[in-house]
Amino acid sequence: HHAYGTTRFAIDVATRSFYVIYVKVLGFIITAFIMLGVAAGLVATLANRGDLHHVTLGPLLFLLGSFAFYQTAQAYIRARTTNLVWNALTIGPVRFVSSMQARRLGAIYLVNAAAIVATLGLAAPWAIVRTKRYRAECLTLMTTSSLGEFAAASHPPVQATGEEVGEMFDLDIA
Repeated sequence: HHAYGTTRFAIDVATRSFYVIYVKVLGFIITAFIMLGVAAGLVATLANRGDLHHVTLGPLLFLLGSFAFYQTAQAYIRARTTNLVWNALTIGPVRFVSSMQARRLGAIYLVNAAAIVATLGLAAPWAIVRTKRYRAECLTLMTTSSLGEFAAASHPPVQATGEEVGEMFDLDIA
């Protein structure tokens, strides 16, 4: 229900498109956890056969792998849903085009997480700005007419009703 002046935003996207994204991620997560479980079990078994009885490599592998897969899934969901929404959004003669890539966003997330951990949280503002910059770089505005004409046509006509009612009741709103 947003509008710019008198021109309302419109979005034409099917709910089914969102479900497709989330079902793909669910399949990815199930496959990833099966692979991680098998790999962690093999590493733990091999570590217990050798001199590494005291090292818990299996759980560590599972933990780090889970974090990487979580970041990848989050990046995929964010990139695909952002593209879906922005590419379906229009306002008058203006439409938006989003070209965010899940792989690039996932790499940004992983580097940001590593930087935040390495700097004990001091890199958090840098990470936020880096992510927002990428998102802004991927968003384009397309129009079939001049933006100046659109902006001029979108303003509602000015009426003096409020000022006159204030004068009538001798209200000073300053």
